[in-house]
Amino acid sequence: GILQPSKSKEIKKEDVDLIIVPGVGFDKNGHRLGYGYGYYDRFLENMKIPPIGLAFELQIVEKLPVYDHDVRMKKIITEKRVLEFK
Repeated sequence: GILQPSKSKEIKKEDVDLIIVPGVGFDKNGHRLGYGYGYYDRFLENMKIPPIGLAFELQIVEKLPVYDHDVRMKKIITEKRVLEFK
């Protein structure tokens, strides 16, 4: 029973000001581990707003496998620090 926005209210990509992206895990280079369906990668591929990952510190690992279609986070925010990537 998680409430979701009405499907009749589509938001244009150019109207988005902030993108916070969840993940199963993130690495110290800004890469994200999701559930493997590519939903966020497809959504983010043409966005001008830099994506920000939101995670607990225990979700940060040294390195994750990376694929060509993966979109890298520009920042990852945890309860202990903010990691920034160029």
